[in-house]
Amino acid sequence: AQSKLAQMMFAYELQRRVQAAGKSVQVHVCHPGASRTNLLQDTASLGLRMVWNVLKRFIAQSAEKGSWPEVMCATEDGLKNETYYGPTKRGETVGPIDECPLEEHALNQRVAAKLWTLSEQKTSLSWSP
Repeated sequence: AQSKLAQMMFAYELQRRVQAAGKSVQVHVCHPGASRTNLLQDTASLGLRMVWNVLKRFIAQSAEKGSWPEVMCATEDGLKNETYYGPTKRGETVGPIDECPLEEHALNQRVAAKLWTLSEQKTSLSWSP
């Protein structure tokens, strides 16, 4: 959960910096929901893999449908900044793609700026647009 939050905050900070630099690049945050892929095959415990193999038939969508939020964010015009896109049904695991609820702290600009600075320090890279 913390790594996802950090990714979101970094992306929203990137969008703010891109806009401040006068560039026309858009940055969007999205998630695939629950998709039937092999992602857990090499990373999850045996128990989790067994549970997922049973449950995925009931609570997950196809890998193709899981790609729709990413495709939408890459190709659609008029999407909002500082918005979180993904499936909107069954706890945001499947369904039509639209805006998903966003925790207020994901938009904390002070913390996002600190994350940006820390990321530059730890990677020895300048991420400025």
